[in-house]
Amino acid sequence: MILEVTGKQLLAMAAIVLFTLIAVAEGNCLKRDSSEIDRVRNRPLELGGDAKVNRNKGLARLKEQDAEELVRICFGGLLRADLHALTPSFIVGDFYGDGIQDLFVPVRLARSVEMTDRSKPPFNYQEVLDSTSPGRVALDLRVSDLAKVKTWPLFAVVRNIDKARLTRCVDVRDKYLLLFVMDKGTSAMKVFHGRRLPRGTIGDPKEDEPPPRLRGTAVLLLDSHGQGSAVYWDGARYRWYPYN
Repeated sequence: MILEVTGKQLLAMAAIVLFTLIAVAEGNCLKRDSSEIDRVRNRPLELGGDAKVNRNKGLARLKEQDAEELVRICFGGLLRADLHALTPSFIVGDFYGDGIQDLFVPVRLARSVEMTDRSKPPFNYQEVLDSTSPGRVALDLRVSDLAKVKTWPLFAVVRNIDKARLTRCVDVRDKYLLLFVMDKGTSAMKVFHGRRLPRGTIGDPKEDEPPPRLRGTAVLLLDSHGQGSAVYWDGARYRWYPYN
């Protein structure tokens, strides 16, 4: 039997084939778009130049200009990074033990402050206590106290590098200025990973305290002999312990 096909039927069949081809093509495009979106979502966040923070691996690599920018933004231009004070010029680590990368960097005043300015600074200006002193004995530091500092640099901590860049460091809880005078001869910084610091001494066994347990990584401020102080977060404030 020979089927007769009219012109209208041929047009209808052609239209069906055409619509099928279009649907297949659109499906492939959607797959490609979805793959591209996933690829962009998983791309590391860029922090200036080719420095990146990888959210998945929790690793951070910053250039010096990135550290300078973070200090400028987070402290409103009041402080500047002192990139020549120690080696390396800054440190990145998980100081709070939350799996997020933070910045620790020596800083100096970038502009003068008034001795009469008794306002609270828009960041945490905190005296670094020893490992056992109660927090209530810490100084209540104000803006005017910055003018009284005789020994610079001090140290700035920017918590959560990713968040600081995205929010321009608006949260006061994410930025600390630490009042801590380094030992004479301090020349280097290192990150200490471990549950507890090794036992240290201040030179008098009767005054020595047991080494503290750590929540996150500690920063070692060391002289050429590898001795000095460890600065660490105890869950409420920054403290120090001898490292020797």
